[in-house]
Amino acid sequence: MAAEARLLRQHKGRLEARMQILEDHNRQLEAQLQRLRQLLNEPNTTGSPAKTGTLQTRSVTASQLATDSPAKMNGHYSDHSGDLGKAVSELVTVMTDDDRANGSDTSSQ
Repeated sequence: MAAEARLLRQHKGRLEARMQILEDHNRQLEAQLQRLRQLLNEPNTTGSPAKTGTLQTRSVTASQLATDSPAKMNGHYSDHSGDLGKAVSELVTVMTDDDRANGSDTSSQ
């Protein structure tokens, strides 16, 4: 009975630690999402007028969006941070390519 209680306490501790990591990761993702929204909403800096109703994007790298959380700095995200960075990078690339395909690439104007 005491051994079972000890195992349950250990399992509870592991679950609480995992929950904390997931909460930290969620905060990191929310910060990155906010940064993406800010980048998308920035006024056009090249001097050409923004078109109403079009998505204005700016090319960024995943490293520009990264924020360091305590859990990430301690290595808890080492397996997933690369995947997240890759996904964000692919998202930015797709959005930039789509923007160019629609003729609103500001770098060629």
